[in-house]
Amino acid sequence: SDIAVFRLSPGELAFVIEGLKDGVTAAAPKVRREEFTEAVGLLLKARRDERGASYLKIVAAEPGYVPHMGILIKKVREGKGPLPQAADKVKIHYQATRMDGKVFESTLKKAPISFKLDTVIRCWRQGIERMQVGGKTILVCPGDSAFGETGKPPHVGPGEVLTFEIELLAIEK
Repeated sequence: SDIAVFRLSPGELAFVIEGLKDGVTAAAPKVRREEFTEAVGLLLKARRDERGASYLKIVAAEPGYVPHMGILIKKVREGKGPLPQAADKVKIHYQATRMDGKVFESTLKKAPISFKLDTVIRCWRQGIERMQVGGKTILVCPGDSAFGETGKPPHVGPGEVLTFEIELLAIEK
């Protein structure tokens, strides 16, 4: 459920229940709405950050993952030839998943996509610049190197850690 993301301690849950009771009985609030809204936002961000850090730590311990500029990279298959530069246009196939393993975007059953490397999220730039044509790599991207605090509604929440499996098909100069 939506409230499960908060992972409330017993004390925090008791505080929420008391607030609900006060609301139902029209008792005077113990906390101003503005303070409560801000506190809930901070709590949600802290819990999300904890979950993301824990996930990154688990993945980093798996064989083959190498940290690079804040992201985790695992080469699945080596490619050949030059490395793409930021100004290059590249053609890729990819599959994007959230921490829960749910795929939210993929080109695997569609046509590949092409884009200038300097126009995409930081994680992709940092990872794809280390690939050669024909190579396949898994990138695990902390939220700040992916879609940041805005996320990518409705599929990606704010600050969410994402995994991208990318195959570099071509560098299109």
